[in-house]
Amino acid sequence: MILTRKATAKGHGTWPDGEPESIRTAADSAASKNDRSPDPDWSDPGVDRTINPLSIGGLTLLAADVLREATDLPRPGHVWGSDIGQRIAFQFGSQLASHDALIQWAIVFGSKVEFRQAIRKGRRLVSVSFTYYGAAVEAYAYI
Repeated sequence: MILTRKATAKGHGTWPDGEPESIRTAADSAASKNDRSPDPDWSDPGVDRTINPLSIGGLTLLAADVLREATDLPRPGHVWGSDIGQRIAFQFGSQLASHDALIQWAIVFGSKVEFRQAIRKGRRLVSVSFTYYGAAVEAYAYI
């Protein structure tokens, strides 16, 4: 679920729950200060991120939205993002349960589970890749 605010005539807005726009998080403020384009609409799934990239703050908010949408799914142990590549990654632990977790993520986000030959300390890379509002997202584990 993505929350968007309703704009008012004075440029202020309210969130769907009626909370005024003036109540903003530090991440919201940082994202708006660091955006590289005049008015990026990060909540629009049709935005081409190569033309209108998100700042690292914007990607952080997008990662939070992915986790919010994945509320009923197993949680990753690590999250990272790159504004250069417009990528977000979620790393799961090396336990066998991570395999099942990645299958659940694939079902929810409409992706397939890939098993790659990349071996790390005797473990195989298992990953789920999808695009989320223009950013490349990968959930993965070395199992």
